Amino acid sequence: MVNETVILNVRGISGTLKNADWYKGQDTNAANQILKIDNVQKITNGPQFFPETTLFPNGSLKLKNVSAAHKGYYTVSVQADQLFQATTNLTLSDSFQEIRLVDAVTSVFTGLTSGLAAVACCRSN
Repeated sequence: MVNETVILNVRGISGTLKNADWYKGQDTNAANQILKIDNVQKITNGPQFFPETTLFPNGSLKLKNVSAAHKGYYTVSVQADQLFQATTNLTLSDSFQEIRLVDAVTSVFTGLTSGLAAVACCRSN
C-alpha cells in the first residue's frame, strides 16, 4: 500500500449529508481534524491537514501517495439524519489489497442504520 492511493469510503448514510469531519486519531478533538465538508460543499482544512488528502462530497476521504506518516487511526464523524461516527486503523503493507472496514468499525458507529459501512481500498497510482 506504500505509494498508492487509499480511499476511506463512507457509504449507507441515510438522509442528506449536512457535514462530514475526518480526524487523525481515535477521537473528534478539534486539534485532530484533517478536513471538514459542510452542507454547501465548502471544504475546510483542519490543524492535521496534509496535502495528500482529498475529501469527496459524500464524506469519503482519499489519501494519495500513502507513506509511513499516514498510518494510524482515522475517525470520521458524519451528520445526516443522525450522527454517525467510526474509527479505523490504517496499516501499511507491500501488496495491493482491499480492506473491508465494515466488521472492524460497525461496533463503534453511533446511530447505526441499515447498511452503514466504511470501506478502505487502495489502488496503484
